[in-house]
Amino acid sequence: MKNIVLAFIASMLLVSCNLTPSYTITGKVLRTDLEGNQVLLGKIQNDETFFFDSVFVRKGAYRFKGSVEQAEHYVVQMLTNDPEKPLSVWFVVENTPILITTDSLESRIGGTAMNDSLQNYRDRERLLMAEYSKVMSQTQRNSEESRKLYALQQANRVDFVKNNINNPGVWPLLRQVMYNPLTDLKAFLATADARTLEHPIMEKIAERAHAMETAVEGNPYIDFEMADPQGKLVSLSNYVGKSNYLLIDFWASWCGPCIADVPHMLKVYEKYRKRGFEIVGVSFDTDHEAWLKGIKDHKLPWPQMSDVKGWDSVGSRWYAVPGIPYTVLIDKDGTMIAIGLRGTSLDNKLAELMGK
Repeated sequence: MKNIVLAFIASMLLVSCNLTPSYTITGKVLRTDLEGNQVLLGKIQNDETFFFDSVFVRKGAYRFKGSVEQAEHYVVQMLTNDPEKPLSVWFVVENTPILITTDSLESRIGGTAMNDSLQNYRDRERLLMAEYSKVMSQTQRNSEESRKLYALQQANRVDFVKNNINNPGVWPLLRQVMYNPLTDLKAFLATADARTLEHPIMEKIAERAHAMETAVEGNPYIDFEMADPQGKLVSLSNYVGKSNYLLIDFWASWCGPCIADVPHMLKVYEKYRKRGFEIVGVSFDTDHEAWLKGIKDHKLPWPQMSDVKGWDSVGSRWYAVPGIPYTVLIDKDGTMIAIGLRGTSLDNKLAELMGK
């Protein structure tokens, strides 16, 4: 009787183990030059890849098995005869069979709704890219046809992100759409679940959407703190209200259009500074010495600030800067009265406020 009970318990444990949700990633390799090569399986977290398993291509195939608690963003990387050019494909792992087929052109994924959706997006993107490259090789870069195809590429990406925001396969694309118009960012946020909202790029998207709604004409300026060229921490509020009008000039030493604007900005500064006009430069440089050299080489006389974090700078984030050069004009009371003024538009606005 005891033996019967033990046998029953053992069989139930076996059944229980077999019922544990798991995934099987089956790779079909249609390239003979990859036979015997190593294949790595990794998990992607916060834009970093952590490889944790490996197998070899045997008879044109490979297989990984395991389990996940929820859908995860994974990558398969197959080593080639050129160590500098491995074949990689990112996809979504769920506890279900997944198929990856690699031929001379690409690796295709399938087997789950999330991966099928991701592959459909890639197919559409590849087609648009091919058409765009063809047009670019035959016409001028800014032709009507090239602009139309570029717009279609952007729309394809945005539609995919909007409709699949909680698919981990979308997350590598978030960085490419985080500077999109506010309507897009709101659409991404509207249907994102709690897990997606915790992704670092989604947190930046939420922050940027908020900034785009608050850093607008008519609203009070947003204060922030950075270092001056001597390393002393200063706040924007150190300059606001000290003159009739303060222009925040977002720039960088590496920015060609910014440097091209310098002669005009110097003329504007010289013309209006004695009438209560001031400029403060907020640099998007990431190299402290390059920033200092840019100030010196171009003889910039107005105050400067930077945290040397480039596009991740606090100024960029809180003012939702879409590109540089970029300006924000603030009056004596601290109200943002004009945004994006350059060249003639800056001249006209200052003439309106301070006279010619």
